[in-house]
Amino acid sequence: MDHTPGSSKSTWTLCTLKSNFGDPPHSRYYYERLLGPNELGFYWDSAYRGTADTLQHAIIEETFQSQPQTHLNSRENVWAAWVTLKTRYPLLGAIIEERPIKHAEDVYFVVDPARLYTAESPHAHPREVMFLSCDSEEEVESLAEGIINGFGLLSNSLPACLLFIRRTDCPSTFHVMIHAAHLITDGIANSTLLSEFLDLLSRGSGLDSLVNVPDKEALEGRLKLSVSSEALYPDEAPNYSKAKRRWHRILGKVLLELRSAKLSGGHTLPCILRPSTTYTPAQSSYITYSFTLSETATILRRCKQLGITFGNAHPVLGQVAVTRVLLRRRLRTFEDIDDDEWAYRRREPMMTGGPANLRPYLDQSWYTKGGAGNVCLSISYFFFTLPFMPIGEVGELADGNNEGISSGDIEIPPLEKMLSRARFLLRCNNIRSQASEIFHHPRFLDLHIARIPMRVERCRHAALVLRNDIARPEVGSDALIPPLEQPEAGGGAVIAHGGSSFGNSDHLVPPYYPHSATSESAPILHLLKATTRLRCRPTELYLGAATARGRLSLNVFWDENVYKREVVEEWLDEVRGATKWFLGTDEAEFGKGGGVAPPVQVVVMAKL
Repeated sequence: MDHTPGSSKSTWTLCTLKSNFGDPPHSRYYYERLLGPNELGFYWDSAYRGTADTLQHAIIEETFQSQPQTHLNSRENVWAAWVTLKTRYPLLGAIIEERPIKHAEDVYFVVDPARLYTAESPHAHPREVMFLSCDSEEEVESLAEGIINGFGLLSNSLPACLLFIRRTDCPSTFHVMIHAAHLITDGIANSTLLSEFLDLLSRGSGLDSLVNVPDKEALEGRLKLSVSSEALYPDEAPNYSKAKRRWHRILGKVLLELRSAKLSGGHTLPCILRPSTTYTPAQSSYITYSFTLSETATILRRCKQLGITFGNAHPVLGQVAVTRVLLRRRLRTFEDIDDDEWAYRRREPMMTGGPANLRPYLDQSWYTKGGAGNVCLSISYFFFTLPFMPIGEVGELADGNNEGISSGDIEIPPLEKMLSRARFLLRCNNIRSQASEIFHHPRFLDLHIARIPMRVERCRHAALVLRNDIARPEVGSDALIPPLEQPEAGGGAVIAHGGSSFGNSDHLVPPYYPHSATSESAPILHLLKATTRLRCRPTELYLGAATARGRLSLNVFWDENVYKREVVEEWLDEVRGATKWFLGTDEAEFGKGGGVAPPVQVVVMAKL
């Protein structure tokens, strides 16, 4: 902790202020630091009507063992659990401040101990914890929809809040919603928040257990964990050569330019894209599908037998599904997708991208002392490229060589006619190889930081246009942009879809609480279901995957202004079908999938 004003942006600065006589000591000082580059990008996302904000929704049941402890869902106990979370993870109680500088602004986190160690006004935000009652689960879902697409709860003075909802139709069941801005959380952090809140709630300690006087030393210890990820690069250590660090950053920029030059063209699902779409806040939608316990066991076992992870298969399954959606439209009338568009799609590669857990690559002391699960933003990004669409035997018909055959008589072929299992495995190994090259590259962190300035400027521009009610930049005609022109309109490349595979979440968010409990050892609370909603970016299409309670789920988040619901539902159904076909049976023959190196353990996490 640096107690010197004007210290490095990588550290928190202790600031003092004059206070009135009689004020408690902890109201006479506060801590501040600049947002890191990645945090700043997500700050401007959030300023664009809450883009990328997440909403965790958990349904919890009080077990028989908790009945004597009727105070578990009392206001006092809920407040106590939340306040304890704030003291552990001080960014939850931070204020974000914009401070003007020449032609721009600096953005700071400001942490006032008075906001962390109390549940009472005037220090606590009036919307920080809200208590509600609903008559049914459907009513709760409507509330969640309203938060994601309607009224905005978060602000610069409220980066996170809690909604505690009692069910009048089922007194033993209650709902918890944790709404947070992405600049202070990621997928790991969201899991930490939900799991630790339920653990604290189940212990029922109440407000009496709270420390009334802040522990300054403990708070500074927690703030040291809550620095920007860029400040935790190994070459940011105080004794590291500055010249060598500058050389690393230059290499990162050069490598990024070379890689970006290769990301061109591409295509995605049929969509409604106009020049004005960038300046139109998304209509965020969500659907999910869960495989059965036995199906999940077979899929994961098959992946292991093949030497791949589901994360390696995930982009390939998405591509196969996109191909079938497009092929169905092409074969239906040959007019839904005309000859020029089809010829373009036939020759183009397909690209996917998503977030990755950055924590294991950062300072190891920070990681082992609590950084691994700390509530903060610590993600990077990856992009994979797959070859052209796998069309197989139906290619000639789709190309129009169908003399004597009516288009209405042509049916989309089964999966095995489009992509053999051996070729599917080859593409999965291709993704595995790309992942190894990305995450084991010696300049991986420098590539990450080189990518951020352009993203920050793009997000800032869009946010300021919306905030200041500035007329949108002249876009000329707002006609639909055809697929052939979408790469140029999108900056050179079209991502087929975003997404990643989170893996097994049970070790992060277990089903029973307190943490020491099991189904046989008298748990107090049982987590019945947990979902995450996302305020999407304009044009977003995101396919997530995660396993919980032994079931693999596929989750799609998308901008319904751009992708029609029926198209996305059809795509998800094709992903489900492709997963079952390629990975859902133990007896299938795969042949040789390509001689690549053994699988590497790459930590790839979901966006939420």
